[in-house]
Parts: sequence; structure tokens; C-alpha cells
Amino acid sequence: MRPARRRRPWWWRATRALVGSVVGFVVLVTLASVVFNAVSRPASTLAAPSGADVTVDGTRVHYQRWGSQGTPIVLVHGFAESTLVWGPAAEVLARDHVVYAVDLAGYGYTEYSGHYTLDDQVALVDGFVRAMGLDHPILVGHSMGAAVVGGVALRHPSDVGGIVFVDGDGLPFADGNGRPRGRPAAGIIGTPYLVSAYRLVTRSTWLGGRLIESQCGSPCRGLTPGLVDQWLRPLRQGRRRPPYRAWRRAECCTSPRSSCGRSRCLAASCGEPTTCTRGAR
Repeated sequence: MRPARRRRPWWWRATRALVGSVVGFVVLVTLASVVFNAVSRPASTLAAPSGADVTVDGTRVHYQRWGSQGTPIVLVHGFAESTLVWGPAAEVLARDHVVYAVDLAGYGYTEYSGHYTLDDQVALVDGFVRAMGLDHPILVGHSMGAAVVGGVALRHPSDVGGIVFVDGDGLPFADGNGRPRGRPAAGIIGTPYLVSAYRLVTRSTWLGGRLIESQCGSPCRGLTPGLVDQWLRPLRQGRRRPPYRAWRRAECCTSPRSSCGRSRCLAASCGEPTTCTRGAR
């Protein structure tokens, strides 16, 4: 007669049940994410509702224009933005200037060229200035765009009349050992979970609106559901995600922690008339 099997301790059984539940949950979520991604595949590209295009070094670049006379101004948006964010400011500036807002490569309605590093974006903006025949324009960069306009002033000073950093960000995306910052978060880029979350947020006016409001440097006045939908529309394109990976490798400039401090690091090297603004006023 076989001896009775010894009963496992309660904590061992509880741990085993917990691990099994977690594994089962992960498998279920993964399957649900894969299925959702398969049935929610968006259009590769969408047509711009307004504006015009110009070809810069073989890339179709989308832009908006306001005004008919005065010193030219070129507005460059930040991360996850497009020409849309400049509308109200551009209308005011257009009273005395010819104003252009440009979509960077891989953003808004500019062609997805596969070239999204900081050097690529600098070349695109300078190429836009040349293609449009602009005479020493003032370049205005918001957030990530500040690093771009600063780069244009550093590399092509004869093409620039002045630069303005608005909540500018010029901190390198690599640490002292050359490794990208935010490595733990970088591990989920390209996973089905992030793709699902990305599509859910960009397809929901409510979720997208809450995210936009949380990132506003000053109160988001007039942020209607219609405006949120216009903001999110270019982000819904199927080829929208690759630029996010490329920008993790971009390197700008080492400087103090504050955004204006980082921008001043660029400004100190530019030798151009420079303005830095930050905050609600």
C-alpha cells in the first residue's frame, strides 16, 4: 500500500495559484491585444484637410500659410503635434508677417520618409526655407521643435534671421554612456500592448482630450471636442508610430534641467537674435 502524499504547505499552493492566474491573465490580454490590433488597422496615410505641400529633397512637406506681407516667420511644432497647434498664434502674427507652419517628417501630414533623427529634421526645415525662397526668416520652435530650429541656426546661420524657443527642449536622449534615456519604457515600444493603447487613445476624443489637457504648459482655452479630433487625426495614420522610436536616438545639447535653460544652451552657440519663453504668460 502506497504511503499518502504529503500535502503542500498553504503558501506554496497560494503562490502556485497566483502565478497561474497572472500567466493566464497575461496570455488573455496578449491575445485580446493582438486581435484588436488586427481588426483596427488604420489607413496608412490620410489627406490633409487644408494647407499645401512642397517637395524638399524628395520629401513631400506639408505646411500652412497666413499673411501676405512682412518678415517671414516659420513655426515648428513639438512632439506629437502638427501645424494645427499654431493656428491661433499664426493668425495674430499674420497681421504683420508672412507666417508658415511646417509639419516635420513623420508628423502631421508630411510624408513618412523614414528619416526622423534630429539631423534629418534640421535638414528638412532648412530645405523648406530654401525651397520657399524665404529671406532670413525668424524660426520659432515649440518643445522638441526648439531643438530643430536651434540646429538650423547652428548649422546654417546664413539662412536664419532669428530664433525663438517656446518651452524649448534640447536635452540629449542619451546618458553619459551613450545609452538612450528611459530604457525601461523603451522596452515596450513596438509591443502589441502599446499599439493597442495608442490606437485607443488616438481614436477617443475624450481620452485624447484628457491627455492633451494634462500636457498643456498653460490653460487649454477653447479645447473643444472638434479641435481635439483635428489634433488626433494625423496621429491615427498607420505609419505614425515609427518616428517615436527614431527620436529616442536624437541628441541635442547638454544643459540645465529647465526647458528654457536647455534652449539657452543651444542659443549660446547660435550667434543669432534669440528669445526664450515659458509658462502661461
